[in-house]
Amino acid sequence: MEFVLLSQTCRTLYDKDYLDNMKKVEDLKRHPIIKFNNLYHYFDKVTIFQVNIKQHIQRLVLDTPIFESMIDNIEWLNDEVIFIKDLQKIIKRELMEITNHTESKWCGETTIMIVNSIKGALKGLQMCGNPTQNSVRDMIICIIFSMCSTNDNYSPILDKISYMKCFHCKKFSNKVVDFGELICESCIKKD
Repeated sequence: MEFVLLSQTCRTLYDKDYLDNMKKVEDLKRHPIIKFNNLYHYFDKVTIFQVNIKQHIQRLVLDTPIFESMIDNIEWLNDEVIFIKDLQKIIKRELMEITNHTESKWCGETTIMIVNSIKGALKGLQMCGNPTQNSVRDMIICIIFSMCSTNDNYSPILDKISYMKCFHCKKFSNKVVDFGELICESCIKKD
């Protein structure tokens, strides 16, 4: 009988220790928190991001030798292809600007995720025929915008890192609603 109680106690302590450690791991996961004064400040920053991305991608795609080199290597696209290297630099630089140059590791990891999506889409585009400069440009811009700043059903990357101060509780939240004043979802649920 004592052995059974002892084993149950040990199991309970083990489970609690395991759950505590998992909570610590979850707490250590982090992403940037970029604070904005209001929605207009946020939208201004996102608009600048979008305009810069469009301009840089346009210049990259119109660079004929770099574009043709990418097309020649499209079946074996890797990070050593000049087009992909330049694309990585563009995206990381613009993400660094959004995060006020404070989140280099996060920007690097996010850039890799975005560029890998673009590489896959470029290979798919090539399977449908010969990609043109316009089709490549439009596809790249669409992928970046859908992942970063425009998405209806799922919070895009920039929404997840953007926090604004709630008018009621004065805490920063990335889930706010504009009722003339920004109110976080927690305060809305309380009312």
